Amino acid sequence: MRIAWYLQSPAGHEGLSRAQQHEAADKHFRASRNLRACQINEEAETMVRNWAIVGLIITTVGFAGPAATGGELQGVTWPEAIEYVIQHGSGCSFFGPVAKNLGLSDGTTVDYRVLSKLGDPRRDFYVTQKAIVLSIIWKSGASRRYTVSKEGLLIKAVNRSIAIPSERAADDFEVEKSWWSASLSAEKRDEIGITTTIDCAN
Repeated sequence: MRIAWYLQSPAGHEGLSRAQQHEAADKHFRASRNLRACQINEEAETMVRNWAIVGLIITTVGFAGPAATGGELQGVTWPEAIEYVIQHGSGCSFFGPVAKNLGLSDGTTVDYRVLSKLGDPRRDFYVTQKAIVLSIIWKSGASRRYTVSKEGLLIKAVNRSIAIPSERAADDFEVEKSWWSASLSAEKRDEIGITTTIDCAN
């Protein structure tokens, strides 16, 4: 059909034999098809490149988050977080077996100050005389607790009552530390959001 159309066109094939006209028509349409294929490939490459740029922008914005104004905090430091809980937290105690399971004592009761964030999961930031405990409890019954030094180093991780090797728990612990850093920063700025509770049923 394409060859017939080409042969009907008077331009470009006067004086040629029928076979030469067919060969010229075939070359013409092969060239046209190759040109169109190149154009399609170029369009596809441009589209992929554009989407890649858009994806990079979205990812960068997502990780960067909103730009901070002059009065905003970028997350409290670990010592600042501890001091804030000491000042604003409620006082209570870990009973002997719980304190021992968390690596806080050899079985004696340990006093603490705590700030809690209610929800699912519920989060608690405990400060004792010698160490810190970050607790996460889901409504499903799952729970994790991280015992941390005053310097911010992971001492022990417990999944329910089962100890987790520190190297396996390290990444999740750092995520939890970062969550509290941001949360307490917002609490210091807005003075809302963190619920102070007294819960001795531990």
